[in-house]
This record gives sequence, C-alpha cells and structure tokens, in this order.
Amino acid sequence: MSTTRTITDSALIKAIEVKSQVNDIAFTLPENELYQVRKRMLDTINDLEDNILDGFALNNKIERVRRFVNIVGRLMECKDYLDYIHKSSRTDVRNVNQQIDELSNLLLINSGTLN
Repeated sequence: MSTTRTITDSALIKAIEVKSQVNDIAFTLPENELYQVRKRMLDTINDLEDNILDGFALNNKIERVRRFVNIVGRLMECKDYLDYIHKSSRTDVRNVNQQIDELSNLLLINSGTLN
C-alpha cells in the first residue's frame, strides 16, 4: 500500500481542515442575525471538496483554471467574512485565514495559473 499523497489528496485534506474551522467559527454566531454572515460564510464553502475534485478531474487546462479561480474567489469571500467576524467579535481567525491562503495557493499553482 502506497502512502504517497497526491496533490488532489493534499488539497482535499486542506479543504476539510478549512471547512471544519469555518464551521466551528460559524456556529458561534447567531443563526438569525440581520446581515446573515453565518449563512453567507457557510455558503462560500458549501461543496468545497466536490468542487476541488471536479476541478482536478477536468482535462481542459482552461476549464481547470476557471474552476480553481472560482473556488479561490469563494475562499477569498470567506476570508472577508472571517475578517468581519474578527473585527466585530474579537474571534481569532488567523489560523483559518492561513489555511485558506495555503489551499488557495495550492489550487492556483496546480491549475496552471502560476506555472
């Protein structure tokens, strides 16, 4: 049995970590608040793993780049919500922001946009 991780596996593991941390933060927020930050933030990471798997499955480089850029855009939107939460409730979001940055870089590098 091989213990070598593929790039896809690494991205999925990172995505699961990000999603878990975002969920933990989201569920500390009120469910029915005026601006629906909780709902909007959770929407940005909804289907994250499936979107990553779909992106890696694409053979067309242009389509793969589009898919990963879309995912990274949603991750950046998630970071915006996390920054808002940090400023409004003093919740520490540095670790999850770092995880999002690492996942974003991994996706962009392997989509072909940075190589």
